[in-house]
Amino acid sequence: MKLLNCHIENFGNMSGRDFDFGENPTVLCEPNGYGKTTLAAFIKAMFYGLPTTRGKSFDERQRYLPFGGGKFGGNITFSKGGKTYRIERFFDKKSQTGDIAALYSGGKELPVPECIGKDTFGLDEASFMRTVFIDSSADMSGVTGGISEKLNKFVDNSGDGGFEAAYGLLEKVQKTYKAQRGGGGKISERNELIKALEDKRRNAENVSAKLGEKYRERERLKEEIAQAEISLKAAASADGVFQQWENYERMLARASVAADEFEKLKAKYPAGLPDGDELSALNAAANKMANEKSRLAAFAFSAEKAARLKGLENGELKNLPDESAVEGCREKISELGAMRERFKSVPAAVAPAVEAKKGAVLPVVIIAFAAAIIIIGVVLAVTVNLLTGIIALVIGVCCVFASGFAYFNTRLKTVAAPAEANPEYLKLQSEIALLESRIKGFLSGYGYLTESGAEADFNNLITEINKIKIEYSVLDSERKACEESAAHTRAVIEDCDAEINRILNKYSVRVEGGLAGTIGRLENDSREYAYYGKRLKELSAEAQSYKAEYGLTQKPEGERRDTGSLSERLSLLNKELTRVDREISDDEDVTGKLPTIVSELENEKSLLGEDKEKYDVLCKAKEFLQKAENNLKEKYILPVKERFMHYSAALERALGEKVVFDTDFNIRYDRGGEIKSDKHLSAGQYGLCALCLRLALVDVMFNEERPFIVMDDPFVNLDAEHMARAVKLIGELAKDVQIIYFCCHESRNIR
Repeated sequence: MKLLNCHIENFGNMSGRDFDFGENPTVLCEPNGYGKTTLAAFIKAMFYGLPTTRGKSFDERQRYLPFGGGKFGGNITFSKGGKTYRIERFFDKKSQTGDIAALYSGGKELPVPECIGKDTFGLDEASFMRTVFIDSSADMSGVTGGISEKLNKFVDNSGDGGFEAAYGLLEKVQKTYKAQRGGGGKISERNELIKALEDKRRNAENVSAKLGEKYRERERLKEEIAQAEISLKAAASADGVFQQWENYERMLARASVAADEFEKLKAKYPAGLPDGDELSALNAAANKMANEKSRLAAFAFSAEKAARLKGLENGELKNLPDESAVEGCREKISELGAMRERFKSVPAAVAPAVEAKKGAVLPVVIIAFAAAIIIIGVVLAVTVNLLTGIIALVIGVCCVFASGFAYFNTRLKTVAAPAEANPEYLKLQSEIALLESRIKGFLSGYGYLTESGAEADFNNLITEINKIKIEYSVLDSERKACEESAAHTRAVIEDCDAEINRILNKYSVRVEGGLAGTIGRLENDSREYAYYGKRLKELSAEAQSYKAEYGLTQKPEGERRDTGSLSERLSLLNKELTRVDREISDDEDVTGKLPTIVSELENEKSLLGEDKEKYDVLCKAKEFLQKAENNLKEKYILPVKERFMHYSAALERALGEKVVFDTDFNIRYDRGGEIKSDKHLSAGQYGLCALCLRLALVDVMFNEERPFIVMDDPFVNLDAEHMARAVKLIGELAKDVQIIYFCCHESRNIR
């Protein structure tokens, strides 16, 4: 089996790298950080994949996640059994469920087994790391289950599963019968069931033993009850007439009580009591009168509003101007407004300035001339000569200033002309002042003369007049409405009072404690009067009917016999009989189940014996299987030991001749007459032993086609002499096995 080449798309710090393994041994001697361990991890990951990340753990998947991103994985090509295979794997960032794997051979895609490495090497990942993958941390901490299984196949060509699967199956079945720790299992559960059934059997036997005594108790109670019933019947027969007369007298007493109450009510109301309709009318009138009285208070015109209404009538309304005066003032204000509008259009003075207009033409001519000179200067500067153009522009600007001087000189002459006063203006001004004085005189009489002007003061006066009139109108309307509502309510109250007095006077009832209390007493007394009248008739009829039914004519003389104690004793006896019957019924149910309990108990004991026999068989099977496993291991320990001694001799017999292997390949050696463990070895010796043990395991497990061996700097603890021997050994190995060797220092370069 050989590795041919691999391509790393992205894996850890490597990206887009290709490696060829044609040379044997293939040596990669590069400084730390180059990616040697990453390449070794990539080779292992192509065959066995990467574990799923759990939580926030920093595992292999997280360690080799591409530094620069991109597709995570690559491919590797190897040969086995004369065929060439290619594995392609690309990994998810976190979970194996997102990984993609493909397997090719001869240009065809093959089904991907559950574990390509297990299918290729016959080893699980842990066993692969303890055999064909060797680094500086390689140890001798025993063999894995996968290595043991592989060695078993070497010895006896057994099928898949091996000792661990068989032993595990026996142990699993064994636990169903009896747990290794604590309770649980069929045997424990059956023991508990047998204990419970034995308790039930003992209880049923005890109940059965006491059942005869309870039967006798029941017969005794039945006899006593029969005697008590005879005694009670005789006493009751003799006492029956006394009882009938007592019942009749009790009926008469109840009728007498009803008659007394009925007569009391008749005496209280000699004129009778109102019927239901009259009581309803009385209640309706009383409720209506109460409601109307509460409304009457709401209709009252408040004293504050009355005082305000009187103040308006006697004061503010009398001091207001009449309509004609207000209208006259309004006309004067309108006239004043018209005069002011006309005044705006009349000039205050006349100021003629005809001669000055003649000089206004000169500035315009000069400006036109200046504009023409400026345009000519621009044209000359552009087309003829720049200097000539500039001179023309200067002349044009001077003409502009000259026109400005001429314009302002003309304006000064015009302002200096004399002006004359306008007679119409003076007359209109005098008339406005006179009319304004009359309006102010009217407004000042009512206290409305301000700096705001006649129009504003008049509007304020009108607003105040309207406000006072509206307030008076509202208050006067409210007073009239209150008086009308109060008058109507008083009339309703008088009608209700008349209806109430009519009904009360009819039955000579006086109001005591208020009208509501009086009506309540009438209603209650009416109900009682009707009740006791009806009750008296019913009780009297019941007593006479009872007397006639039993033919009661003469009350017997003598003392009455007491049957209460006899009845009480009979009741107690019946209760006791009921209790005993119930206990007998329950006990019979229990004793009836006794045969079933005994049968079930015997069956469970039989099954318990069978379970114990099966458990013993399983224990012996495990014991025999363990012995067979130990014997089988003894068969492959010797070949491994021989190969170990072969390789250690090539390096150095560091442990001497007396080397002992246990069944898990833990090494012990004889030094100075004492057996020592591998913990006493130096780091270099331990590393050599670990290398020799792994090479020996590979030789024994792979006797047909050996796999390639990956060595990731395994000789870091060797001195120069031992390193030279190791180089020689690797050279010999490379003749039969493909070696892929990584190191970081030239002192450990095996080329």
